[in-house]
Amino acid sequence: MGENNRKRLIITGATGFIGQHLYKKLKNEYEIIVFTRNIKNARKILGEDINSVYWDTSLADTIIKHVDGAFAVINLAGKNIGNRKWTGKNKANILSSRIRAGNVLSEAIKKAKNKPEVFIQASAIGYYGFNTGDEYDEMTSLEAGGFLAEVARKWESSVNIVNSGTRFIIIRLGIVLGKNGGLLDRILFPFKFFLGGYPGCGKQWVSWVHITDVVSAISFLLKNNKASGIYNITAPGPVQYKTLAKNIGLLIKRPSWMKIPKAILILFFGQRAKELLLSNIRVYPKRLIAGQFKFTYNNIREALDSIL
Repeated sequence: MGENNRKRLIITGATGFIGQHLYKKLKNEYEIIVFTRNIKNARKILGEDINSVYWDTSLADTIIKHVDGAFAVINLAGKNIGNRKWTGKNKANILSSRIRAGNVLSEAIKKAKNKPEVFIQASAIGYYGFNTGDEYDEMTSLEAGGFLAEVARKWESSVNIVNSGTRFIIIRLGIVLGKNGGLLDRILFPFKFFLGGYPGCGKQWVSWVHITDVVSAISFLLKNNKASGIYNITAPGPVQYKTLAKNIGLLIKRPSWMKIPKAILILFFGQRAKELLLSNIRVYPKRLIAGQFKFTYNNIREALDSIL
């Protein structure tokens, strides 16, 4: 089972914002193997003592020996969605990076003699679309439009482990707030120059979640033998963008009144502005709440206060 009888846990995407926090939370509890395409970078980010394995997302045979007998696989792999323009090439890379990872992990599990007990597949609330203002939970079934919805659907379906005996969980992540990463860093930048504010009318809903609750929820789902299927990981209290900006301004003592017109955002950022900056949906973690998961941060002010 591994050193000190700890269960073996495989994480892909461990060098990303969520992956780093998850690794730190679980490293003393599990024997973690990090699958990465850049071992040097992984050691720089996570520490020289990490157990890292180079993986090629086109070849399953190179990772079967690690997957075989593992307790769980957590797949967070995928190129960052918000860092670059959504050119045809970049959109194709965003999609393919997720699909290849899911496909090769599925193949490795199918070929493994001792299959993992749990597979957790990352996804995002973009699955529900981006501009309806409506409320959604895990029971919502729809074919939403937009690039992010397409990414989420294909990301989720990239894993095919039906009848493998492995408990399969999909986590649809909201806007993750935390220090030194995620959307909050981008939101904070104009505040530093006294230009803080909100995009568009500011009434669009933000389905946020604190990074502490993200990693706690993943740990909770790993250990809950009855957990399977789709789980939204968002705080129970979504807020409007204007409220988010106001609370940031109050906490860092900067103005938060600057309104960036929708037309300007679309002119400069195109589809990214519509689906990211102007996104307007309310997503609720109905299944986590029903499963008695306790959120540390339900209130946006308290969540921001812990970060800023």
